[in-house]
Amino acid sequence: MLNRRTLRIKVMQNMYAYRLCKKANKALSQGIITEKYSPDLNSMEVQDPVALKESQIIALNSYDALFNNQPTPSIEDEMSNLIKDSIKGYHEANKNDFRRIKMQMIDDVEKILDKYHMILSLVLEWAFRSKMDSEKKVDVSDGYSLNFYNNRVIVLLGKLNLSKHSSWEGQPTLVKTYYKDLVRNNERFNEYQKLSETTFEQDQKIVEYVIKSIIFKSNSLQSYFEELDLNWEENREIVKSLARKTIKNATEKEINLLNLSYSWDEDKEFFIDLYQKTGDHDEEFEKLISERSLNWDIERVASTDKIILKLALSEMINFPSIPVKVSINEYIEIAKQYSTPKSRNFINGILDVLAEDLKKEGKIRKSGRGLIDNK
Repeated sequence: MLNRRTLRIKVMQNMYAYRLCKKANKALSQGIITEKYSPDLNSMEVQDPVALKESQIIALNSYDALFNNQPTPSIEDEMSNLIKDSIKGYHEANKNDFRRIKMQMIDDVEKILDKYHMILSLVLEWAFRSKMDSEKKVDVSDGYSLNFYNNRVIVLLGKLNLSKHSSWEGQPTLVKTYYKDLVRNNERFNEYQKLSETTFEQDQKIVEYVIKSIIFKSNSLQSYFEELDLNWEENREIVKSLARKTIKNATEKEINLLNLSYSWDEDKEFFIDLYQKTGDHDEEFEKLISERSLNWDIERVASTDKIILKLALSEMINFPSIPVKVSINEYIEIAKQYSTPKSRNFINGILDVLAEDLKKEGKIRKSGRGLIDNK
């Protein structure tokens, strides 16, 4: 199931995507100026390439100065307006990208449920396929029985309200091929099919086996899900856990679909707020990090490290119920997994300093059970 660390990682990945968009948007806005003061190869008028190059340099320098809130040289109105419009376009593009990435991030996470439901739906499809098998064969001793179709857990699964996006209805050939290649001649499956009677525990075990050892160990099926989900490599364990727990938690009378986490409403709010508040204070956090990184060349700090630091800052400042130490430890663990070998010590050192300074300034205020309210 989804946990807070996984959600932090997903926010980090999407903040990284936003950072790339900002870089691209800046290059595009500067490109407008470069193009304006470049020779027009289609023009029939005489052009002065030297003068154009000089204007281009002046315009780009003025762009950098205005972009960084520094004094700008005196320039003609036409150039000044072009620069202001370019920078305005840059900020508008960033806002649009920030909103788009946020919505896509939420959608991508919630689509994990669709893949979870697809796994359960595939089990149902295979049960129906096994019924078709048994109707064609006479000799039940060969494993062509109705055991899997009448499996108590599968009968309960069939009563669930699975997502409309989980249906395999339009892909009968694919379902048939997977059943034939992966299930029909599986030794464990055939042993179950040959049983004269089955217990609920045996029903439960075979469904769990099909999910764990057939679906999630099939290279062809995993490749199929990778095509559906670009993040399948990291989402597969979440989907696998949800599917297996669904079967394990089933009783003879009841089976329930699980949510993405034990308290998804709260986790979703945390997930969205972390992204939003980190983005809203991006420049402020950049300055804080720069001021506390005097012994480091901030421009050479890995992009992932900067994002991790900003997320940690956002969490320490904006989430009063999460202890500072928990936030720091979580992002150190994320850095160990996703950043450079030296990142752990760098991030630990910077966050320790930032936490102490921000507590003194009253910007970090924690309250709740087990927390000190820093008034």
